[in-house]
Amino acid sequence: MKSAVRENGASALEMANRYFSTVNLGVSVSPMNQDDVDWCIALARESNFDIDWRLAKMSLYADSEFGFIFKIDADIPTTKPDGACFCSFNAINHILSIELLQNFSKKGSILDGKMLAYCLIIILFFLIKLEGEGVYIQSPINEKVADYYIKNYQFLDVSGNKSILFRSADDLLNWFISYSNRG
Repeated sequence: MKSAVRENGASALEMANRYFSTVNLGVSVSPMNQDDVDWCIALARESNFDIDWRLAKMSLYADSEFGFIFKIDADIPTTKPDGACFCSFNAINHILSIELLQNFSKKGSILDGKMLAYCLIIILFFLIKLEGEGVYIQSPINEKVADYYIKNYQFLDVSGNKSILFRSADDLLNWFISYSNRG
């Protein structure tokens, strides 16, 4: 039996794919599987940011975890992900945590500079389904990236050292409405 987190994660991905198709974004998302994690491990080694995707491999099918990958429609014949996100959901405080997030696509691609926005859309759909309270970003890769999330996405530095950032579900909903209205 699927966990509520993975089940609602799959539902959020379906909703996101409908939204991305409606706005002709040119990307699709799907649940992360072991092959995707293996690709993430290999692709991370080739990037400037060697994010440890082995963490996702260890807990990919845990009841509180869900991960997803992005594929740019033009790249669909390829099996490797263009971007990936791995999250955990705390059923006690109803907060989703982004544990791992990485863009593997080329500079100038549809995901370049927009991947967090697309992840937040999926996360918002997920939080609505589970009546979640908000989202944490755990350990941004560096201070420059943390500052970018704070400045451009209005995340709050709840740790005082930019290691944990937070945005409430209500704030995410207001952001999404504004984001969608920009066309």
